[in-house]
Amino acid sequence: MNIVQDKALQEVAMQRIAELKAQGLPPSLVRDIITVFLLLRWVDYLDAEQEAMAVFEDQPFRPLLPTTLQWRRWAQLEQSD
Repeated sequence: MNIVQDKALQEVAMQRIAELKAQGLPPSLVRDIITVFLLLRWVDYLDAEQEAMAVFEDQPFRPLLPTTLQWRRWAQLEQSD
């Protein structure tokens, strides 16, 4: 990710946070939601590294989380209006 992408991601994240707060969600819940997404992204990153190592070593790979909980899956979901 480059600096322009980082800035764009930061702007989108701040907009979403403002939207959640505008809906009346308590700040602690907004914090918890963001934390969950960060953890999912982190686990996905670690899984990608483990998968690459498993392929290199010709070993089977089993992700930490089931497919329905993986960041890759969440990131592909379309926003519902």
